[in-house]
Amino acid sequence: MQIDHLYVTDLDGTLLRSGARLSDYARAVLTRLLEAGLPLTIATARSITSVRQILGDLPIKLPIICGNGAYMAYLDDEKHWFTNSIPKPKDAQILDIIQEHELESFLSAYTGEANRLFMTPNRNAGTQWYWEDRRAANDHRLQEISDLRSGLEHQVLSFNIIALLDSVLELQASLQSRYAEDLNIYMYEEVHTGEWYWLSVYDRQATKARGIEVLLDHIGLNNSQLTVFGDSDNDLSMFRYAANPVAVANAKPAILSLAREVIGPNETDSVVEYLRHAMGG
Repeated sequence: MQIDHLYVTDLDGTLLRSGARLSDYARAVLTRLLEAGLPLTIATARSITSVRQILGDLPIKLPIICGNGAYMAYLDDEKHWFTNSIPKPKDAQILDIIQEHELESFLSAYTGEANRLFMTPNRNAGTQWYWEDRRAANDHRLQEISDLRSGLEHQVLSFNIIALLDSVLELQASLQSRYAEDLNIYMYEEVHTGEWYWLSVYDRQATKARGIEVLLDHIGLNNSQLTVFGDSDNDLSMFRYAANPVAVANAKPAILSLAREVIGPNETDSVVEYLRHAMGG
């Protein structure tokens, strides 16, 4: 089927309702639209493993942009279609800085065949919560190793730190002072725990916009034929890139300021309603 327009949506706070949940209504409508040829894909900070757990058998045929653009994979396949990893030896240098701040990271990596989530036994309460959460979800990526440096033999997709705010801010400042032009660094509050913050570190090419650009080139479109939906800071790159950026009403001010259109909030399945109307019902 010929594609003449591409729709890309963020998940959390955009397509999904609270609790990272796709409503029964949204699932039914999206399934019908996708089966009728809706050219839709996802751009998310989540892994393909997590996306698959949430979306299940939703018939999305295009590659999914995962890890904020660190890689792309099909919903039914672990193998990467496209990868933006942190180059060597920069990955080791970043780990040195993290450890100089006496912080523990977990490492998202790709072996060439499968994704891995490496963590050491030295975990604070915030990181332990995440460990237990991933174990409860039967996340096959999860692997405990004694020294995180051994995980550097693989392609490093991101470093992720969960710590108290002051520690996160200090580490962020150190990384930005040395690698301001080389990395994308995101900081956000862990909403499930209240007092902990995340710092996620990616290569500078790992953005949602870059993933979309690669996909558009693959299917023979350009950004004038692109509609994106988002709500948060990690959506800024694709909002600046797309001809038609659409914000949900609960989006952050920076996203709202870039939007050509603001629709209802995520809790009312506003993205699904937009897509339903775009496809003629």
